[in-house]
Order: sequence, then C-alpha cells, then structure tokens
Amino acid sequence: MYYLARFVITCCAVDAQPIGVPVYEPGWQDHYDESAWLAVTGGFIDNPDASADNPIVLEPASTESIDEPAQPYVY
Repeated sequence: MYYLARFVITCCAVDAQPIGVPVYEPGWQDHYDESAWLAVTGGFIDNPDASADNPIVLEPASTESIDEPAQPYVY
C-alpha cells in the first residue's frame, strides 16, 4: 500500500498540509519510485489487509506515471 498525496495550501506555502488516499497496489515498489507523480483511476474497497489502520483503500484500475504538474499544490 502507498499514499497518493498532494499538499493543500490555505494561505501560503508555509502552511502546506499533506492530504492522501491509501492505494492498495501490491508490488508497486517494482514499478514506481517513492517520489513519482502518478495518475490513478479506480474505486474504493474494503482494505484486504484487515490488520491495517485504513479500513477503506483505493484499488487502481489503472496507474500511470506523469510529469510533476506546473503547480504541485492544491489551493
């Protein structure tokens, strides 16, 4: 599992807070670097790992590497 995350800014860059969605994609380490930018589509499912902290995860239908956006923050 990994987190698909962005930083949200409400005032200025110093107050940027990460938000993320847990993604259940076994073997992701073989395909993506930890700092990669990804576009993921899919649906939410019960986490197959019952011992995990996140009861709901995103199950990808497709995942592709993308370039970092010109504006990497969400306002």
